Amino acid sequence: MPNAAGDAHPRPRCARCDFRVKLRPLTMAIQRKAAPRRSHRWRLAQTVVLVALIALPPLLGAADKDTAMSGTFLLDDFQRPDDLSAVGTRWEGVSDRVMGGRSDMEVGYRESDAGRVLFLRGQVRLENRGGFIQARLPLDPAGGSIDASDWEGLRIRVRGTPGPYYLHLRTRQTWQPWQHYRAPIEVGTAWQEQFVPFAAFEGRATWRRLDVSALKSVGVVAYGEAFDAEIEVARLELGNRQGNAAPDPQTASADRGAKGATRRP
Repeated sequence: MPNAAGDAHPRPRCARCDFRVKLRPLTMAIQRKAAPRRSHRWRLAQTVVLVALIALPPLLGAADKDTAMSGTFLLDDFQRPDDLSAVGTRWEGVSDRVMGGRSDMEVGYRESDAGRVLFLRGQVRLENRGGFIQARLPLDPAGGSIDASDWEGLRIRVRGTPGPYYLHLRTRQTWQPWQHYRAPIEVGTAWQEQFVPFAAFEGRATWRRLDVSALKSVGVVAYGEAFDAEIEVARLELGNRQGNAAPDPQTASADRGAKGATRRP
């Protein structure tokens, strides 16, 4: 027989369904009460993230400014036992033999009265259009470049056999091996510290002006004359003409990724 609803067969009642129907108003009430709390927590989380995003750039900018205002940024003082520089790269030797020259060279570390130092020594020869030996330091472990615009030049502490020595710079615009920028340095038998401004560097085999916002490497070079070269370097850093004492390398280079000279890809 049809039931009151017109069904041919009456549907069995479900106790579980009845319980859910009775429970639904209570569940909806709990959800309505919980929703404001969730909404409040979400708004609080959004506020925290927004404040962090606003505050972070000035803090990072302050770190850059503090490093620049210190007057120096250490590239190497040769004190790390793993032979890495203060910027996390390794010195490499390059000579005119890469282009058919005949010069001999050796690059390494040794102890001196100034502590552990880098040395470059060898015989510079002019045959086959040669004439240079070089100790070169890449400035970015990832193979890119760094932005040194906050500094006016390089400060170096050196001594050695007198002769024609130079600092060489390479940038992202010096694609060919013979392209570079160079400035002379004075070398004598006594230790001396000297500041070499970026303005003193002259381009070789390039018409482009030196772009210090894209430095890839710095080199210490014996060049241009046939002579027995030997030079020791105790310290090398980016700096300003009237820079303050350099910071401790343990603090200046441990967080190199944090800030200092900005790396570029």
